[in-house]
Amino acid sequence: MTGTADSVPGTDRVLGVVGTVVLDRILPFEGKPVESLGGITHGLHALAALAPHPSFVVPVLKVGGDARAFVRAELAALGVDTRFLVPADQPQNRVELHYTSPDRRRETLTGGVPPLALEELEPALREVDVLYVNFVAGNELTLSTLKRLRRSFRGPIYADLHSLLLGRARGGLRYPRPLPRWREWVASCDVVQCNA
Repeated sequence: MTGTADSVPGTDRVLGVVGTVVLDRILPFEGKPVESLGGITHGLHALAALAPHPSFVVPVLKVGGDARAFVRAELAALGVDTRFLVPADQPQNRVELHYTSPDRRRETLTGGVPPLALEELEPALREVDVLYVNFVAGNELTLSTLKRLRRSFRGPIYADLHSLLLGRARGGLRYPRPLPRWREWVASCDVVQCNA
């Protein structure tokens, strides 16, 4: 894919984005609860604004049956390419961020769509030049799928390890954890981002 006819020469690379849309409920330390669309949608907003044209941004996301129409409409309003949203029967990921002080919070994840399989990624991979994988939920891809992706996709892969570094306790409470087989995860990507 080479972008739109009015694209700027040399800037017509198409970016595939793998992540998870999250339905956030934020309980601030002070103030009223806020509900918003979170997860990969934050990055999609920024990428759509920065791209020569929003259609250069191609999300490849699993979307739960309980949020499919809403998510598709929200992403279409950004102008990004929504052809590669993969339907899932499971409920969409929901996160409650409960701030217990101005700088401390508890994160609880409920629901959750399953990982993407390589076969679900392949149609989009034929049309993108670069792949950005943000492990918002931590299960967007399995290690096996990421390794197979690395072997089959010739473009660069940028990964934000994000929630790969979080475990999930009973009840959905998230907690920091070491990443098993981290060297294999890192070796499957060209650029890796980790936030403290």
